[in-house]
Amino acid sequence: MGEHQFDEGGGEAQGPLVDQYRSCTSEDLASAFAELGGGARALDAQRLAIVAVLDEREAWKSDGARDTAGWVAGVDALRRGTARSVVDVARALVDLPAIAAVAAQGRLSFDQLRPLCTLATPDTDAHWAERGPGLEAGQLGAEAAKATRTSREAAQEQEARRNLTIWKARRGGTRFAGYLPDVDAETLTAGLDRIATRYQPIPGDSWEPLQVRRADALVKLASLSLADTSVGAIAHIYIHAHAGAFGEEADGWVTLADGTSIARATLERLGCDATTQLVLHDATGAFSALGAATHAVPRRIRRLLATRDRCCRFPGCEATLGLHAHHIRFWSRNGKTEVWNLALVCHRHHKLIHEGGWTLTGDPDNPVGLTFTSPHGRVVTTQPAPCSDRVRQRLVPDPPPGPQPDPAQEPTAADRHAGCAHHAQRPHCTHLDALRARLRRDLLRDLADEGP
Repeated sequence: MGEHQFDEGGGEAQGPLVDQYRSCTSEDLASAFAELGGGARALDAQRLAIVAVLDEREAWKSDGARDTAGWVAGVDALRRGTARSVVDVARALVDLPAIAAVAAQGRLSFDQLRPLCTLATPDTDAHWAERGPGLEAGQLGAEAAKATRTSREAAQEQEARRNLTIWKARRGGTRFAGYLPDVDAETLTAGLDRIATRYQPIPGDSWEPLQVRRADALVKLASLSLADTSVGAIAHIYIHAHAGAFGEEADGWVTLADGTSIARATLERLGCDATTQLVLHDATGAFSALGAATHAVPRRIRRLLATRDRCCRFPGCEATLGLHAHHIRFWSRNGKTEVWNLALVCHRHHKLIHEGGWTLTGDPDNPVGLTFTSPHGRVVTTQPAPCSDRVRQRLVPDPPPGPQPDPAQEPTAADRHAGCAHHAQRPHCTHLDALRARLRRDLLRDLADEGP
């Protein structure tokens, strides 16, 4: 494809590819646009099938994503909500082979597929595969809305019964019991589960039961309501450390106040963004010094980070609450607590960097300047992968050199508006013929057989 050019005003100038298409008639351009759209939709169907298989294999785990939607968002630079819709459609099409076959022919747009996957069931798959392509996306959306409409009366009847009882258990701890209307219960469950899904195990560890993670999520919700969110306050932590716990090749012990041993990587994570107080011990274990209680990230810097980053910087992650300010060069290795050395990350991805062995490098002031690397060398960046030359040349070849425009023959505004009289004098565009040939069904089949 032709390279883009930019004018001094910052706008994108029309490059050589646009100039080549100006040599084609409007009829040819309109026809090519429609045919390219069919090819793009057919390719999208192939990608949806690929997403479904990757989702079945939970391939997102190896790239540090929270789930398949997060992985898709990171790969294609999509909003998480858009990526979630892609994954939902990909999963639904597994059980809707007739609709999937029509989509593979390029006859369904994604805006049509979303409501179709809501409307159709395995029993009605063939019916909607035949009817769906003839309905506009808005019509299908209205049909889906009617199919999912719920009654308000049942919710109103349950409203008066809502309650929550809290009491101390005999053996310590606290018990809860209550009742919520269906709608409120769904809201609470969805909110807790959304937080609970973030509590994924560090690679190599097992999952905690869902009910345990839901309990943690409930406490997290309460903590966020009490926290000073403008500062991102984290609970005050006392850390006891051996003098040899610091430095590039440190091997000294580190514990919490109750004597619980923690990894040095955990100490580094806590030191990134927490109110901590170090109690230092000498080689014999005796008390040697008490550090001043300080917050690692001042209020003014956190506000700048919140304005710049807005959410977790890991590709595909859109977490906005409870974010940690991570030191790209660790604070324990003389990393500065300055905006240029900090990036906001969620709790899970902060753990991946420290305890999980991932690395974060680059310039956080650059929107695409950060690179996350897994312990196995897998690189995850904030940019979508570009189209390879092989795929680009198979699908959209470079246009042939066109004739140089003659200033004396330049069309007037009236000619451009009328179109036909001027375009009839232009030479036939062989580039569009090449595009049509490359978008035949056997090309898509060849690409599928050839693989990446």
